[in-house]
Amino acid sequence: MKSRCEITISENAMRHNFRVLDELIGSDVGVFFVVKANAYGHGLREIIQATENIAPGKLVGYAVVDLEDAFFIREHVPDRRRVLMM
Repeated sequence: MKSRCEITISENAMRHNFRVLDELIGSDVGVFFVVKANAYGHGLREIIQATENIAPGKLVGYAVVDLEDAFFIREHVPDRRRVLMM
């Protein structure tokens, strides 16, 4: 049976949301993106690529709950971002 549900992640919407957050927290604060559970089922690789494009200067690292995601990030993310285990 084919699923009737579909979700589309908009990088433009993510960028807009991040700009709003950035205005609220200030320019001297770095951020961690929470990407646990394969980025909530949206695909870890895809979401990491989007976040790297959205906030390269502000992005400190990624928060995950399992070692598999942590090792994936260590292997595939530029600049060896920090990984926070939750």
